[in-house]
Amino acid sequence: MSRPKKKQNYNPDQVMQEFMAAVADAFGSYDDREDTTFPGLNAVATEFGITALKARKLLITAGVYSTALSRQVAELHASGVEISRIMKTTDLSRASVHSYLPYTKLPYKMAELSANAERIRLYRERKQKCEEFSANLSTLTGQSVSVKN
Repeated sequence: MSRPKKKQNYNPDQVMQEFMAAVADAFGSYDDREDTTFPGLNAVATEFGITALKARKLLITAGVYSTALSRQVAELHASGVEISRIMKTTDLSRASVHSYLPYTKLPYKMAELSANAERIRLYRERKQKCEEFSANLSTLTGQSVSVKN
């Protein structure tokens, strides 16, 4: 018998799709070939409490953000060109190249934590409480006590 899921109704793909749709709705659409005005990437990022880079990557993943550079990176990546070659061609850093590619996994720091992120948060809280208890115990007894991890 398998262990029951901690978050039975949690679907990370659905969470990502809903968040991406909300950001895309707030942003609208931008293609530098059709529009010369920039619709305000920073304003959308601030509205959702994320960085402008994360907002841009979400919009690229949703398919509503397009610039000459983002299209070039996407075309090179789709044709199977390695990241290091894309870096040389576009004169971008590795991180910048990845920022112009769509998400393949759920972004971190979403409103709803994944089961694993929640497990890690609880572990860190328990570890901190044990360290505090150990420090208080050593002051009471006058001896040094170590907590094993």
